[in-house]
Amino acid sequence: VVAFNWGPWDGGMVTGALKPMFEREGLGLIAPADGARLLVNEIHSSGNCPVEVVVLASPRSHRSNGKMEPVFERRIDLGSLPVIRSHVIDGHAVLPMALILEWLAEGALHRHPGLVAQAVENLRLFKGVVLRDHRPSAVSIRVGKGQRRGESFVVPVEMRGVLESGREVTHARGEVIVADRHSPGERLVAEAELLPLAVDREEIYRGVLFHGPAMQAIQQVEGCDDQTIAAWVSTSPPPASWMERPFRQTWLTDPLAIDAAFQLLVLWTRKRLGSSSLPTGVGAYRQFRKAFPAEGVRVLAAVRQHSGHRAVADIEFLDSQAHPVARIESYECVIDASLNQAFRRNRLSQLEIASS
Repeated sequence: VVAFNWGPWDGGMVTGALKPMFEREGLGLIAPADGARLLVNEIHSSGNCPVEVVVLASPRSHRSNGKMEPVFERRIDLGSLPVIRSHVIDGHAVLPMALILEWLAEGALHRHPGLVAQAVENLRLFKGVVLRDHRPSAVSIRVGKGQRRGESFVVPVEMRGVLESGREVTHARGEVIVADRHSPGERLVAEAELLPLAVDREEIYRGVLFHGPAMQAIQQVEGCDDQTIAAWVSTSPPPASWMERPFRQTWLTDPLAIDAAFQLLVLWTRKRLGSSSLPTGVGAYRQFRKAFPAEGVRVLAAVRQHSGHRAVADIEFLDSQAHPVARIESYECVIDASLNQAFRRNRLSQLEIASS
């Protein structure tokens, strides 16, 4: 039995008239999506757990350091963002988390031109962007005031949207670290002698993953064991190949290679645990150079911990000389057997295709 002692929530009896009072007292309000995610994680956690959990939100002043201002908006539909035709789950096109990470980084640099995005930290996905019943969606990237941290700035960023009910929702939130240059990279994930995986690329995308042609980045899986999986993957084509009127002509990150890393974790959870997975957060994404190599990268993922419903992994992206290109620390995913069937329904309905 676990007892939850909840702090004040952003909703219910805490009306718009009461919110300023909490701000003046320095008390943060628990966002419904944040609280729900914490509850699910606690229920699914394994091992010795406390019997009493105190849940408080961070003070609003610390969370955003001021007002979050919109820097750009994006319409999400099959026509203007055709890449999502290759990212269909349970019959609906879904915006990839790797693209959300890219747009948050772009939003931060929009407010800090001339700098580079060293990292994206504390990225959390609260509610995915799903096109249901072929209805387009719209999102806005919002940026707060950066706070100096040594020689860099920590810039709070959010992706927001509006539900069909008219209620505004935060899809994702994180912090982008901007500086005048990329930091040098170092290897942190240990190499292992991996067992060959008896499955070819075609079988992976036909029987395990849901990704369509534009997102099929895994070229060759080197091997897999109880903790590690490695593969060579493709890197992204120009942004104009994925969307109309991209915000930039070149990528800041590499959404295809990053998504390929997420795909490898799906393959690992499916082969080792019997269930598929989807990303829910990234502790830190760090990039050590301006761009990924055009010929592709080697992805090495090491699972640090896992239960029946959740896994945490560290991921490295390496060039052909085994030099680090980028790294993901504390990638988190939810594991659910029901995703196996949802991944099989990876085609859009004819109605959605005809209306796009």
